[in-house]
Amino acid sequence: MSWRSPSRPDALRAVCGLVTAAWVGLHAHGDDLVWPRSALSSRGVTVTLSQPQSTQWLDGVLDAKVAVAIRLPPPAREIVGTVSIRAASTMDPAAGTVTLRSITVPALRLEAEESAIPALREALDEVLATGPITARFDDLVATLPAHGFPSAPREPAPPGAVPLITIPGGSAATFSPMVVGELEGIADSAILLFRTVGGHHYLFLGGRWLATATLAAPAWSFVDPGELPPSFALIPEESVWSEALVGVIGTVANRRALLAASLLPQGAADARSLSRDRFPAPGSTTDPLLWWNPWTLSWWSARCANEGASATPVEAPRTTEPASRLVQDPLAENRMVGLDGRVYAYRPIQGQDADWYRSTMDGPWTPLTSERSTLRNLKADQLARDAALACAASRAAWAARQRELRATPGANSCDRLMTMAGVRPTSNSFRCVNRSLMLPPETPPAAP
Repeated sequence: MSWRSPSRPDALRAVCGLVTAAWVGLHAHGDDLVWPRSALSSRGVTVTLSQPQSTQWLDGVLDAKVAVAIRLPPPAREIVGTVSIRAASTMDPAAGTVTLRSITVPALRLEAEESAIPALREALDEVLATGPITARFDDLVATLPAHGFPSAPREPAPPGAVPLITIPGGSAATFSPMVVGELEGIADSAILLFRTVGGHHYLFLGGRWLATATLAAPAWSFVDPGELPPSFALIPEESVWSEALVGVIGTVANRRALLAASLLPQGAADARSLSRDRFPAPGSTTDPLLWWNPWTLSWWSARCANEGASATPVEAPRTTEPASRLVQDPLAENRMVGLDGRVYAYRPIQGQDADWYRSTMDGPWTPLTSERSTLRNLKADQLARDAALACAASRAAWAARQRELRATPGANSCDRLMTMAGVRPTSNSFRCVNRSLMLPPETPPAAP
């Protein structure tokens, strides 16, 4: 059964415009990270897992709910259900992937007779124990609610003097509107400088915020991210200033970055940690001009190509381990778990828009009609999956742009504006964004 995305609010069409191309492109290249995935147990039982819907991801431990389908050897019918999984996670930032190991199943709910559950559980446990599961980071983050992320640390101002900062154009610098009537960003510059409607200036440099009342003779001081004006959270993700969102507490970019930093493999370079003091001591030659690259999920230096440093993040040593038996299953539906713990599928109907269906104990699927809160959450999680596909397409575009830059003599492939132009990521409809739940309320049924 084929799968496609639901109708989308107009405000999200720009985000989801890449989804069709991403979906086709991922399959065209045989992407083994696409969901769902199936495996055959030693007793001939087929187990199919849909894309995990994350509920919490703290201290490197992922908790998620997963729609599962288990089919015993013919002529037995498909058994549908849901499982809660818990797994230890490590990350490859350069590839944008997460590896899940030591997967356990704290709870499961299968639509089968009680006597059949042990055999089904045995097949599920066997498949999950065969090897680690690799998934895209954004596939796992997309449905994660805000309370499931690590909390942003409140860091004291770094010791030492504020570094010498030269602003192109000085007090005559040109600014462009960003948040109408509230916030502007410096135009045609690689630095991330902002001006509020009250005339105060804020600079995001090397992972820290600084502020000054004037650019004529600036006296910069460090600013706690929690004290930024609320308008900073409204910086558009598709704008040239979007990399500053990593320093705005509560935004998707900030949450993704904090989570990525908490998942770094043992032995990886600590230069990718968000909690590190990024300003050099007086007289230091350390480069403070770092920007958060959302595709390598690491800090990049705008000078690295000029200095001959590698633009590829340092990775942790790899170990040899068995491969997962789960492989992409293009014939299966990528199903979802609803608020009630049941399994749902979004199915196209010939000549009509697609509709949601719910599995039942006796086998047939029934249309979802009046459960408004369940439907609203299913739509939000579906939008989040679409956003993850769009991010996958943007990551591919960014990688292609990097290859072009490295083939161009004299090009600085580490520069923030050059590398991100035209391929800026956006995760506006990720589940952790509150506005992704602001869908039109369902129309109540007419009174009989």
